[in-house]
Amino acid sequence: MQAISQEVLEAAEVFGAALWQRVRYVILPLLKPSLQVALILRTILALQVFAVVISLSGGEVVTVLANETYRQYYTLRNMNVAAAYAALILLISMFTAVFYLRMVRSQEEARPMTTRSPSRSFRRPGFG
Repeated sequence: MQAISQEVLEAAEVFGAALWQRVRYVILPLLKPSLQVALILRTILALQVFAVVISLSGGEVVTVLANETYRQYYTLRNMNVAAAYAALILLISMFTAVFYLRMVRSQEEARPMTTRSPSRSFRRPGFG
């Protein structure tokens, strides 16, 4: 919130924007880059946290992917299965990051760019 200048918020208020309009059309678009990074990092950290699960349940009753990866590698000495679990965590993290980036990007960024070839843009009408 400190990155948003007071002038922008005051301008929205002067133009008659209600509180929810200011939040939706002024504050959230300005915070969008920070929100993207925060959502991606929190998702990755949520997939990798297993210390809380081990401390609360002892690691045997409830398990998460990261805990199962750890258990396969260190306890059962099954490196191939542990690598597969780690790859699965990586894929889930990548897909959620792409999902967040696509869902949060603005409409201008989502619109496909139309490019014209340089040879067609300089042609005069009637000359082929």
